[in-house]
Amino acid sequence: IGQLFEKSGSYFLKYEEAIQIDELNHPTQVLIKILSDDSLEIVRTGASRLKLRFILGEDVQSAIQSAHGPMALITKTNKLIHQNGKLSLDYQLFSNGELLGDYHFRLNYK
Repeated sequence: IGQLFEKSGSYFLKYEEAIQIDELNHPTQVLIKILSDDSLEIVRTGASRLKLRFILGEDVQSAIQSAHGPMALITKTNKLIHQNGKLSLDYQLFSNGELLGDYHFRLNYK
C-alpha cells in the first residue's frame, strides 16, 4: 500500500518495502518519480540509500551509499513505458564498466 500524487505534470509513487539483509527484514522507503520529461527516478532509503535515474536509450550516472561507502553506478535504459497505471522498465546496471545485471521492473498502480 502506498501513495500516488501528481505535481506539475510528474507522478510520484511512495511506498515501503522490506529488504532482507543478513536474514533480517529492514524497512525501506521507496519513492518512484515519473517525471514530465519522460525520465524516471527510483530512490530507496533504508539500510542504504540508492538513487537510480533512467532515460530511455541513455547511460545515466547513479549511486548507492551504504555502510561500506559510496559506489558509482550507471543505468542503461532499454525500455521505459508509463501509461494507464502501468510502469514497465528494463535496464542494465553497471559499476566500473562491468555489467552487474539485467533488470526488469513492473509496477501496476491506481
